[in-house]
Amino acid sequence: MPRRFPWAILLVAALAPIVGAQQHTFSFGVFSLFKPTNLIVRPAKSQVLLLTIGERNVPVEEEISLASSRDGLVVTSAGKTIHAESLLISSRNGDAADFTLSVPGKISRIFRGTLTITQANHHLVPVVAVDRELAVAIAVKAEAPPDAPIEALKAQAVVARSFYAGSKARHQDFDFCDTTHCQLFKDLPKPDDSAYRAARKTRGLVLHFADAVIPAMFSASCGGRTRSLKEVGISSAGYPYYSVEDAYCERTSKHWQARLHSPEAQALAQSHSEHDRLVLGRKVGWNVVPGNNYVVKSEGGDLIFDGRGSGHGLGLCQHGASAMARDGASFRDILAHYFPNTTTGE
Repeated sequence: MPRRFPWAILLVAALAPIVGAQQHTFSFGVFSLFKPTNLIVRPAKSQVLLLTIGERNVPVEEEISLASSRDGLVVTSAGKTIHAESLLISSRNGDAADFTLSVPGKISRIFRGTLTITQANHHLVPVVAVDRELAVAIAVKAEAPPDAPIEALKAQAVVARSFYAGSKARHQDFDFCDTTHCQLFKDLPKPDDSAYRAARKTRGLVLHFADAVIPAMFSASCGGRTRSLKEVGISSAGYPYYSVEDAYCERTSKHWQARLHSPEAQALAQSHSEHDRLVLGRKVGWNVVPGNNYVVKSEGGDLIFDGRGSGHGLGLCQHGASAMARDGASFRDILAHYFPNTTTGE
């Protein structure tokens, strides 16, 4: 019969709700789409992990297996099993560790941070607390086009950092998720990756509007003009996201056309709202009307959507930012273009 240990969860600063631009760590709920009931944690080579269960600290060099049960977590390593309500995994010093986290047979990623695992609705809930600048580098690597010049990547880094710093708490048990609902949060970039350089060279910089950090947004390709919040059907007392012309994106963005006949298409043609575009996408496919830059005409009872680009069109246009950088623009030039009336600073 495995021994049971009471759990007094250790809270770290990274797990608190976001309080502003100076927060140095953020917490990320990972793998929630898989609803895992089993997880595997493997320490990096020569790394010793520290398992904290209540007041008990257990150093581990081997693989750690976790399973969900009616009584909580079942934690197994080196042939020993412990039952717990929650678990904290860190380096031997109690700070960030390098480890691989896996949902067996589905997904595996390398992380650097501290890992908290709890259970909810019979599923395991892994939460990784990560240094702010490392989180920015991860977002830039995951979200930016692979061929983006360094100045475009630096602009993306400021946008990513601003989104993290300016957002209110988006989830109940952690700050952000690892999906496009927040920003993609994937593997660590390699040490020589340009995403790291972009984060380092813009360290601490965020976008400000009306004395507040804005939770900056971006899209893949605006098609020639970015959108305002009002245009996509979103009301906000914060930054309005001014619509700006983008000749760089207009020249080279992808043209698309869709013929549709449905109530959802009618609603989108009338509203041009992002909400209605997503409703339509769930029914007919996300790439049928891939972006908000389009005109609509009626033909034989159908609606013809004729557009350019992809994404909601708010804020930074990644396609245009890359073109601006290749034309000699700095990251500050890029940010000033896509975010009028903002300032960039710490």
